Amino acid sequence: MASFTSIHPRLIEVDLLLARGELTEAVELLTAYYQEPADIQPLQIAWRLAQSHIYIADHLMYQGISDDRVEAAFDTAQEWLDVAMEIDDSQHFAYFWQAALIGQRGIYNGPLNSLATSGQMRDLLIKSAQMEPTAGYIYYTASFLYELLPRFFSFGDRDAAVSLARTGIMYHLKMVEDGLVVHDFQDNRLQLARALWHRDWDQEKRRAEQAVKRDMLKQVADPFERAKLMEGIMEIPEMSDRQEALVILDQVQARLDYPDRLYADERDWEKLMQLRAAWQD
Repeated sequence: MASFTSIHPRLIEVDLLLARGELTEAVELLTAYYQEPADIQPLQIAWRLAQSHIYIADHLMYQGISDDRVEAAFDTAQEWLDVAMEIDDSQHFAYFWQAALIGQRGIYNGPLNSLATSGQMRDLLIKSAQMEPTAGYIYYTASFLYELLPRFFSFGDRDAAVSLARTGIMYHLKMVEDGLVVHDFQDNRLQLARALWHRDWDQEKRRAEQAVKRDMLKQVADPFERAKLMEGIMEIPEMSDRQEALVILDQVQARLDYPDRLYADERDWEKLMQLRAAWQD
């Protein structure tokens, strides 16, 4: 398993810049650190440069921009992922961000592209989980993938998406506690709410299926496959899926309802409002 125990203080500053949406500033700092890494591991710089350019592409798409700048950001992200892989291919970072890049390119290029590349993305996420089983963002991303894909034409699975999202939140909270992420981002909770809303089980079915998953987990060792069943050993509220989804929205709104929100939180606030509007009776 890869070492995943702390963040260099200079990289905490970079991660905060990314959370604030100051993407150009983050790239400038990382580039300077890569040229003179001092006591910072080059791998940690390289994959963050890939991450930063994926975020740049995402921000351009968010602004409604669809031109060569998006493709250029994707291409630069790929270049840095290649560098990260050359530095150390035994850690999960490059594999995870490669999966994220495939996902973002799929969103940009349309549903058919997403469907065509979904298997490669899933395989990279599985590999990432095997290398670093406690990285919460792996399972959050996998939940999004499993919830988004159609079941009849691919491996989409709304039930697995719920368990993956719950697993992602569990490990995310531990990462926050351990100082491995700089902010308690809410996107993972919003993803759980979406997965629950679309699964749409009543309270009785939740209880019955939880017992089935609990038994199945006894036979499963692979971390990714366990994450798809993890709901079986978690404490879940006595209510329906959609009731829980609405409770989660209330909780997220309470966490995000503060002035001068971080860029990342503002984006999540917008997603929250979109879900509320879509789920109104």
